[in-house]
Amino acid sequence: MKANHGPNFTQITCRINRPKPNAEVYLTCPALGESTTHENCYQGCQPTNPCTQSTQHQSGCVPHDQTVFCQKIEFPNGTVVLNLNVDRTDKRLAGLWSCTHAGLESTKFEIELKSYSIMNEINPLSKPVVKQEKHDSGTSEFN
Repeated sequence: MKANHGPNFTQITCRINRPKPNAEVYLTCPALGESTTHENCYQGCQPTNPCTQSTQHQSGCVPHDQTVFCQKIEFPNGTVVLNLNVDRTDKRLAGLWSCTHAGLESTKFEIELKSYSIMNEINPLSKPVVKQEKHDSGTSEFN
């Protein structure tokens, strides 16, 4: 699993070089709530419990295509890559993420909530200051 931070989004990439036949790639995330921290949020790029219009601002569901965007790429050699863009301003998504395949789990990666300064709340029309954040991102691939 690799991750890159942008100003408001973190891009997570999960790459499986030689996937096992009939074994899907799963992603775990904090969106399903603390009671189910080890539950899978995604099977491939399909959310396991997607938020609906009525639950889109609640925890316990995956805000797919709202604040999490997933793309699955399958290469001719069998390699599978999942690319996720995760909105760091959505507090439901802050926490540990990992991918699993055929019983193996990647390195866990933590997404921190993007915080806004009080000045943005007082004067929302002011130009925001963009800071570059450096984070160590663990990298692991399944072989």
